[in-house]
Amino acid sequence: MFLTNADFEMVVRKTPMIAIDLCIINDKSILLGKRLNPPAKNYYFVPGGRIRKSESINLALKRIMYEETGREIKKEANLDFMGIYEHFYEDNFKGNNDFDSHYVVIAYKLDLQSLSDININFTNKQHSEYLWFDMTKTTNLVIHENTKVYIKKIKSI
Repeated sequence: MFLTNADFEMVVRKTPMIAIDLCIINDKSILLGKRLNPPAKNYYFVPGGRIRKSESINLALKRIMYEETGREIKKEANLDFMGIYEHFYEDNFKGNNDFDSHYVVIAYKLDLQSLSDININFTNKQHSEYLWFDMTKTTNLVIHENTKVYIKKIKSI
């Protein structure tokens, strides 16, 4: 079910949205995309997306993985639940501060065996580019604070 822009705006104004974030890991690197859309526009962020009405979490995981990376989650994938997080943004999908955004996020860690499992040249309407970020190094990348929380947790495991 897709909502009109007016209906979607009403939902974002009045309720938290439920989403999934995918922390895709290869050795000591995490897959990050530079966001094209608000909120978090121009920040590097993990792949993720909203769960749709009447969509199971399992189906949403598969859809989001495919839409965000062009790859499917295999049945034997090393997928681990990381926890439930809340993301608060002062802006919204329109990119203005007329109303804020609130997400309840189910985060998963997906370990990959080789870099060839994800084509980092893949782009979609959410990200202008993807890159493998080495979590053991410092960087000048503008990584969103919500993603930094995931990185800190992964490094502590």
